[in-house]
Amino acid sequence: MAETSKNSTKKSTVKKGTTTSKSSASKKTTATKTAAKKTTTVKAPVKKTVKKDTVKEVKPDVVVEEKKVKEVKTKVAPVTNTNTKNNDTMTYIKSMPERIKENSILVIIVAIVGILVGMGVLAILGFRRIPKLKNGNEVIVSLKGTNITANDLYDELKEGYGLTILLDKIDKTILESQYPDTDEITSYIDSQVSYLKTTYGDQFEDYIKYYGFENEEKVREYFSLNYKRNLALLDYAKGLVTDSDVQKYYDEKVFGDIEASHILIKFDSDDATSKSNALEKANNIIKQLNGASDVKAKFAELAKANSEDTTNKDNGGSLGYFGVGEMEEAFENAAKGLENGKYTTTPVETSYGYHIILKTNQKDKTALNEMKDSIIETLAENLLTSDTTTQYKALEEMRKENKVSFKDATLREKYNAYLSDLYKSLEEKTN
Repeated sequence: MAETSKNSTKKSTVKKGTTTSKSSASKKTTATKTAAKKTTTVKAPVKKTVKKDTVKEVKPDVVVEEKKVKEVKTKVAPVTNTNTKNNDTMTYIKSMPERIKENSILVIIVAIVGILVGMGVLAILGFRRIPKLKNGNEVIVSLKGTNITANDLYDELKEGYGLTILLDKIDKTILESQYPDTDEITSYIDSQVSYLKTTYGDQFEDYIKYYGFENEEKVREYFSLNYKRNLALLDYAKGLVTDSDVQKYYDEKVFGDIEASHILIKFDSDDATSKSNALEKANNIIKQLNGASDVKAKFAELAKANSEDTTNKDNGGSLGYFGVGEMEEAFENAAKGLENGKYTTTPVETSYGYHIILKTNQKDKTALNEMKDSIIETLAENLLTSDTTTQYKALEEMRKENKVSFKDATLREKYNAYLSDLYKSLEEKTN
């Protein structure tokens, strides 16, 4: 067993941000459970904004040119000399072959350009257009003797993981609006991806592909979705906590920080003899404390000689101050029940061994109004852990509030059946 300190007696807690919806595909859920071992709590990447293209004002150059042309014609019109007119006519006639030649070249060029543009348009429209059968179904794959249509693929998707994929897309759309990305969320995602890369090294790409992720970006999207879902779950659960719940928790659970020391005697939980010997040793230490004129000095002496918590045995077994939820429940309750200067007269068992606890001081209890928010969050987390139906109700309500409506009758029926089976299964587990 590992060495103990103040933290070694702390109870295990479920970190925030690891609850996952059943809507995730089974393989991805496995991946999340693996990554959750190193989960850190994080809160919401900055929304990307797209600048709209601005349309520059175009000056009426064409109109100006037309005006110039009219002005030129007006200036030429007054010329009346007959000889000059005849000469101009002859000159114009003589230049006609050249003019025809120039215009022909221009016409040919324009025609060629027109043909090329037309062919380009036809190529784009023709090659990109998905062929259709007589019944209107789009063909996405053609093979000898048959066709696979978009409807075939869609129907197959609906019968498989279609609902799961669809729910992910729905929730992602809603949650990205409600919980914009922050440095905390980015940090959380980075930590998860980093953990997977550290754990699997060169096999990271193979690992994520095995669990259905195309690339690292898809993994990041998955962790982002789960984290934001957890934020939504927590907010929903907070709304279920009442003032009376808060008051009760404050009265029964909250206490001023306690200063204490301990002597730890370890045992092998799988070995009855080891456990019996540890209990006997702990009781003998308590006997040596009984009747001591200076309990604190005697306790420090016995801790140095017997405690197996090497991090503090030479310091009289001092743990310093600890607050609500920092120690295992058995240890916390035993310490709360002591008066200052008193010690436990029977060994206290935790997952680390047997403890003899000496309480040396306790601070005043913090006022309720200063702790209300933290108590609400604690109660909400407890509710999500103890009643898993709350998790799915939260997501169902979120979709209802955002007016999610399934237009496809098959998917609508599958979603309703999914919720019905889910709640039924959870109810059976509870009973």
